[in-house]
Amino acid sequence: MSESTPTHPERLEKWADHLRYEMDMLVRTSRFATEERDKYRRWAYLEAFLIHYRVLAEFLTVDENKKRKKVGEFDESDVTATDFNPGWRCLVEFAEVDDIHKFVAHLTTRRSQRGRQWMVQEMTSTMLEALGEFRTSLDHDIQHWVKVPETPAYPTWSFPSVSTTESSPPTFYDFRQQT
Repeated sequence: MSESTPTHPERLEKWADHLRYEMDMLVRTSRFATEERDKYRRWAYLEAFLIHYRVLAEFLTVDENKKRKKVGEFDESDVTATDFNPGWRCLVEFAEVDDIHKFVAHLTTRRSQRGRQWMVQEMTSTMLEALGEFRTSLDHDIQHWVKVPETPAYPTWSFPSVSTTESSPPTFYDFRQQT
């Protein structure tokens, strides 16, 4: 958000609704991605999970000059953790964000050069811990707006990570052969 635009509590409360949505979807898609047995559905859930993960990582990791630590340019309309707490500094490095940017948001040669093992359960846990630290850093009168979900209880048979090292869907299914 632009420094010239005051951050009113009403705006923060509305933005907190969107933050809760992102957190909820992160948890839900992490479960779907690790519990789904069908490879194509698992990949779809994985991509949804990675997008929500990236949104939250970028929300948390801006520096004092409103510059992204990782991928992407900051837009003054972006809502960040520093809008809620100007003194916020995220101590967690979300190393996966660069790969998410390349593997999910772009068609890149890196996809065909190597796959990627996404540690979904570990990524979820790390993100929720960072969000918990963010919540704790907030003024007491607005902490209730940011309810961080519990780390999901994954079934013992679930996939703790999801791999994209297998051949991508176009290798298995050639859409040009449709009649």
